[in-house]
Amino acid sequence: DQALIRAYVLSNIATAYRQIGELNQAQIALEEGLAVIQSWAAPSHTYWEVSARLRNPQGQSQWHQGQTQAALETWQQAEAHYRKAASAPSSANSSTIGTAEEPAQLGLILSQVNQAIAYQELGFNAQAVGRLHQLSEQIVTLPVGIQLTVAKKLGKALRQVGELQSAQSVLSKALVLTGVVPESSLSGSTLRSDIELELGHTLRALSHRAIAIGQSNAANDYAQQAIDHYTAAEQTTDTHHSNRLVPIQAQLNRLSYLIEIGELESAIALSSQINLSALPLSRSTVEAYISYAHSLN
Repeated sequence: DQALIRAYVLSNIATAYRQIGELNQAQIALEEGLAVIQSWAAPSHTYWEVSARLRNPQGQSQWHQGQTQAALETWQQAEAHYRKAASAPSSANSSTIGTAEEPAQLGLILSQVNQAIAYQELGFNAQAVGRLHQLSEQIVTLPVGIQLTVAKKLGKALRQVGELQSAQSVLSKALVLTGVVPESSLSGSTLRSDIELELGHTLRALSHRAIAIGQSNAANDYAQQAIDHYTAAEQTTDTHHSNRLVPIQAQLNRLSYLIEIGELESAIALSSQINLSALPLSRSTVEAYISYAHSLN
């Protein structure tokens, strides 16, 4: 099992490299982990669990390279392997490798959320929406921490397939649940900011839709709510670099939206408060600089 544990560690290394924008290093770690799995002769509970953990980032890698069909098939494998891990007997000396980062239950659901996004990208919108609605009904049975993580992903996926009211419902319920997480909890603070940010995006999209169908009053209401959620996402006391991106993303989105709706005085005041220098080097940081420059322009 030592080789499988190494493959598990490599999956974490690949995820860490991807988060800081080192995509080549992430791919190398991922391929090393997959090589261990592919050469393993006797599938077991631990094998299926580690294999499933590797498939989710493998699918993400394929997705970012534009290989949507391959990513879908990989995430389908991830789901199948999580289910096999759940049904396979585990021996007394077998290690259960699911952790707080991605317990098997969370990994299984995220693989299904990812599949829905791939279905939508491939033009199978009905399958995507159907699967997402099924998941929104299932997550209420999960532990609160996992519910919040899944709700964030699920709300974003629903927004991307145009199910804006459903996205708002899932995210609003999740926001209420964040009250169960202690204020002192780092993960709780981060999840709350993430959900506030995604609610801002969803309400912004609802405002755009209301404008398109001539409902100006509703559009204004949604716009104000979007700004309120962006503002709430900024209000975090966390000073860890790994978590500074979300409040700054919220500021940048609020800035671009204030410009979009013509609130230029407020936008000018906000622009002078934004400080990108605390962000670590990553692709997301580069995107933040580009967004800021675009708004200033």
